[in-house]
Amino acid sequence: MKLMNIRTGEIAVTSLTIRSTFWGRFRGYLLLRRPDRACGLLLLGAARVHTLLMAFPIDIYYLDRSLIVLDCMYQIAPNRILPRPPWGTAHVLETPHGSCGPGGSIRAGDRLVIRTD
Repeated sequence: MKLMNIRTGEIAVTSLTIRSTFWGRFRGYLLLRRPDRACGLLLLGAARVHTLLMAFPIDIYYLDRSLIVLDCMYQIAPNRILPRPPWGTAHVLETPHGSCGPGGSIRAGDRLVIRTD
């Protein structure tokens, strides 16, 4: 699966994994070496995130139910528990730091679409 940004018309994440169970969301990037920069994890039904036991920094995008980006946090170091997310957060997108970050393809206000082609 891929994640496309409607504002730019570009594919922001070329290898998207969706996690919707508690344990799938909890695991996230836990205990993985740095994945490919083009990967992303979409955590459905998640609002709070952590970077405990991660080996690399990540960028976090808080999304509402329609996959509109509410807020972005860049270069979150390993072993952190993040503060309360913005009001209205329904999902979280995690990417390796720098893959979609500042000046990149995703920013607050963007609408994202999941593509299966």
